[in-house]
Amino acid sequence: MSTTKTVPLGQIRLALARLVAMPDDTRVMFGVGDLSLYRVSDLSTESGPGLVQIEFHERYAVTLDPDQL
Repeated sequence: MSTTKTVPLGQIRLALARLVAMPDDTRVMFGVGDLSLYRVSDLSTESGPGLVQIEFHERYAVTLDPDQL
């Protein structure tokens, strides 16, 4: 059975903190330029912890699970 991998939002905020001062037309690359942002969804429930899903489009087919190496 696979485990859903998540990171705390605070870790992402810390990593992206320096982007706040950059101009809005600054370009952002995901991965090595092989991913594009699809959508961001709030999956939180009233009774559970917050959960946000960020989805990307892949420009290639993933055929190898790195956890299986």
